[in-house]
Amino acid sequence: HGRIPLTGVFPLAPSLDTVGPIAGTVEDLSLAYRVMAGYDPLDPWSRHQPLVEPHGPRPDLRGLRVGIPVRWLDDAAVSEPVAVAFAEAM
Repeated sequence: HGRIPLTGVFPLAPSLDTVGPIAGTVEDLSLAYRVMAGYDPLDPWSRHQPLVEPHGPRPDLRGLRVGIPVRWLDDAAVSEPVAVAFAEAM
């Protein structure tokens, strides 16, 4: 929070608001982050911090366990194609 300025974001909850880009690949997100991140004096939550650059090889995620809130997913109002895509990704 604070690395990407909230200038121009409609303030719903300034202490929680965040800009979250969506992209097709992690590499594309990394490029977007490098463009968007930075200090903005007009944003009181903005921070003077250097960008965190990815480094080293990608970690092996085989065996990684991920928690999925199944009850929440059962209650979510999503279209069938979205539900199928999510299930296939998991």
